[in-house]
Amino acid sequence: MKKRKIVSILVFNLLLLEGINLKSEEVIDGTATVNLGETVVPRKKIGRDGNLEEKFSKSNKNYTQKITENEIKESGASNIFELLQKTTTLNIKNGFIGTGVIDLRGYGETAFGNTKILLDGISINPIDGSGIDINSIPLENIKLIEIINGGSGVLYGDGSTGGVINIVTKDIIQNDNYKIESYISTNDTFNEKLDINKIISKNTTVNFGIEKKDSDGYRVNSDLDEWNIYSGIVQKINDNILIKGKYSYLNSKRGLPGSVSEENMQLYGRTYGDPDDNLSRIKNNLLFDILYSKNDLEIESILGFQTRKTRGEYLDTYFPYIRTDKENSFNINTKVTYNYNSYSNILFGIDASEGKIKTETNYDSANNEKKSLGVYILNTNNYNNFIFKEGIRVENTRYGESINKKYNSNAYELSMGYKYSDTGKIYLGYNSSFRTPNIDEINPLYGLGEKFKIQKNNEFELGVSDYYKGNTIDINVFYVNTKNEIYYNPSGGYGFGSNENIDGKTTRYGAEVKLGQKYDKFNLKESMTLLNTKIDDGIYKYSEIPGTSKVILNLGGDYFLTDKLQLSANYSYRSSQYAISDFYNKKEKQKSYSVTNFDLKYDINSNFGLQVGINNVFNNKYNDYTVYSTVSDKLVSYPSDERIYYIKFDYTINGGK
Repeated sequence: MKKRKIVSILVFNLLLLEGINLKSEEVIDGTATVNLGETVVPRKKIGRDGNLEEKFSKSNKNYTQKITENEIKESGASNIFELLQKTTTLNIKNGFIGTGVIDLRGYGETAFGNTKILLDGISINPIDGSGIDINSIPLENIKLIEIINGGSGVLYGDGSTGGVINIVTKDIIQNDNYKIESYISTNDTFNEKLDINKIISKNTTVNFGIEKKDSDGYRVNSDLDEWNIYSGIVQKINDNILIKGKYSYLNSKRGLPGSVSEENMQLYGRTYGDPDDNLSRIKNNLLFDILYSKNDLEIESILGFQTRKTRGEYLDTYFPYIRTDKENSFNINTKVTYNYNSYSNILFGIDASEGKIKTETNYDSANNEKKSLGVYILNTNNYNNFIFKEGIRVENTRYGESINKKYNSNAYELSMGYKYSDTGKIYLGYNSSFRTPNIDEINPLYGLGEKFKIQKNNEFELGVSDYYKGNTIDINVFYVNTKNEIYYNPSGGYGFGSNENIDGKTTRYGAEVKLGQKYDKFNLKESMTLLNTKIDDGIYKYSEIPGTSKVILNLGGDYFLTDKLQLSANYSYRSSQYAISDFYNKKEKQKSYSVTNFDLKYDINSNFGLQVGINNVFNNKYNDYTVYSTVSDKLVSYPSDERIYYIKFDYTINGGK
């Protein structure tokens, strides 16, 4: 690590000297360029029809949050989780194995199965319970993150009961761009990035990037060693056809410090952890996107292929457990949109997925398979100032190899919006969504097997959205009724734990508020989620769902000291919650906590940028996860990082071909 630190400091000083000695920038047609001793002509983006230009998904939900490429850059975040913690009121946790869990609308431990993650329109949720290593997606390659709160079963199908995170990576570029970036922080953390965007011709653009992450981590055995490589090509065939190809590769190795009891935390401190457990992942993602658009018709087909090899070593003295998973998955999503008047359209879609996993442990081995086929239709009708939406999905899910089981599921949507002004609207909607068990949950050794029931959600929403002179307001209230919720029963399976359905219904209701104000030198953002959860039936009747906070608050502000100097601050708060697996609400709640972050950004010139910051300024000590053990009748925790200092610098060359 010391050698890496010296190298990074040398690179920083070289860039600083280079930045100071750069020739002055020029402005051509309002676009800043760098004088490199020759004429530089800013390139325009690939010319296309307006309906092709807007690639971001048009959400059918009222409460949708979007994090843009510029907001990602200004956040100072080193990964997606840190970004979401700083900018949203999502319940974000690193999780048991450090790959992370995003909880939309209060699902606690099973949030990974109720939140669908899309990468460029294709689901990357695995068919087992291993979770998604979302932090492995380089921030430098992201154009937009769209967060859709609430059930979205018609458009996105199985597992979108809590909501959807849609990550859109870069594709079309406006001009050649070359960037190197280095990030250094506490715990000997180093991130180095190289990002290249190149216009080959007026119809072809390519991009390539590589990222290296190294960290000793906050706790014992929480080190990380990771490589990310990504590339893409965009080819315009003609004015109506656009083809995209994207590839990404991940090679990740991390230590697993595990949980720590209160007793051991008192004896050995918060950094205590298991010294030997570890997890490694190798992933390949390949995507093809074909888009045709002419007049009122748009047809898009996205194909995704993924391979994943995961190896976990849990080296207990008496019962060591080593598990290797090899997954191959295929996804395709084809949709046809027809605009039957200026403001109305109908969308037909079909999506299919197939995943196969071979699992080997030091005790046994198994092969598992999960397939799905869904057909959906969504009609959007604008009449005067009213917007009506009606949708339905029919989906078939099949399991093979170790267990043979199939489910037929339906999702529905009905909503109405009213534009009471040019900038404001109110919204009322109903949707139903569903979730089937993953292959770990349905495995007869760990759950109900063929006796599993489909989890069904019914959700009602009412919201208002408006904009006035730089001020935005979004308010949404919701009520969700869930039947046969899938969960992990720590006392099931003769005391060894099992995956089951909650007997009866669970209820979630609350409100989401998002505000924003823009002034001459100030930008302010405030967001808050209020959530109540309750189990209505069965042995846990009247209990709150563990792992969910009643109040999540996020406040942020930017102050522009000069055109080149910006000071930003962020405050986030999470109220108390019952420990994971404490469905009887037997133990005391995990304490509430708050985190404050500061950073200062300075653009030395159009090429060289510098950012310094402090995360967790007041060094608050809190736990990312607290889990209740029914065996020991005690709580164990996963401590979060204390105060972190960081510095980030980047050097960019922009220009034409």
